[in-house]
Amino acid sequence: MNVKKGRRGRILFLAAFTAVVLVRLDAAAVSGEAPDNGPSRFSLRIGGGLGFLPGRGGDLELLRHHTEYVYTSRSSAVRAEFDWNPLSSGGDFPLEFVIRLKPTLALGLGTGLFRSAVHASYTRDYESTITISGDSMIDDDHYENTRDIMIRLIPVRINLYLFFPLGRLRIYSYGGLGWYWGKLTHSASAYTEIKSEFRSSTGYSSKDEDDDERTIEEDAGKSGLGFQGGLGAELALTRNLSLGLEVFGHHVNFTDWQGNSTTEYTTTAKNWTSREGWSPDIVTRGTLDDQGTLWYFQDRNFNHDLYVGDERSLPLLTMKREARIDLRALGIRLMFSWHFGRPS
Repeated sequence: MNVKKGRRGRILFLAAFTAVVLVRLDAAAVSGEAPDNGPSRFSLRIGGGLGFLPGRGGDLELLRHHTEYVYTSRSSAVRAEFDWNPLSSGGDFPLEFVIRLKPTLALGLGTGLFRSAVHASYTRDYESTITISGDSMIDDDHYENTRDIMIRLIPVRINLYLFFPLGRLRIYSYGGLGWYWGKLTHSASAYTEIKSEFRSSTGYSSKDEDDDERTIEEDAGKSGLGFQGGLGAELALTRNLSLGLEVFGHHVNFTDWQGNSTTEYTTTAKNWTSREGWSPDIVTRGTLDDQGTLWYFQDRNFNHDLYVGDERSLPLLTMKREARIDLRALGIRLMFSWHFGRPS
């Protein structure tokens, strides 16, 4: 009988001890404190945020600025509408595996996606009349343009982390190197209608109309070394899950983009005279394929453009150089971290 009571007492003691341990473990999980002194060995970090581009895409902004200057001329002969915002920001979505080396030191290996896009549309109408000795020349030009530009940046990064624990809150900083793959896609359409008319003082007149429609599809890629870093804080929600907010930045500024280009065009020429009326239309259609370097280009009329092409020679009074696409970013993002593995 006494033996049974002793066994029963030991069983009740073990049950009570086990209950106390489970309650303490559960309390530690709720408070974000591990039942031992060390943090988890591994973490998986995933998140999303917004990165701002201080360089606004480099030559993409230079192209936008010069195009706006040409299309919004204050000349009374020009009417223009211009809707093309700067490439100012992009979405950032990182994914990283972190290995704890020491309680306050860790190594991160990760990738992610940075994506930015912009749509542009602009039109320009130009009218002028020149009269000499009763004869007059009339020009009436119309231009319509749209562009869609998208940039994607995919890195493979290695970072060194420093952690500063403050109870359930941890402050951290990191920095490292990355190999970044950049992809630029450009879709554009352009319509040009040029009308000219001659009116003679003797009554004779003639008209010419030239229409040009083009669609352009281009893509270019470049990879190279970049740098990244950040500063953040994360709050332990449970032992295995934390939520953080961080400020991040990366430095990527590439030249020597290489790609392909396809242009489909249709041109129509019309001619009318008071003696013969309209002549048959002359219609020309074709496709132009090109590949090579992404260039920044300025012609003799101060029109600026980006295009993919070869090393062909240029006419006088033109400028061409390798385009520089500036993808430096500084932003903020929300991060979720899942911690696992035995503490170190």
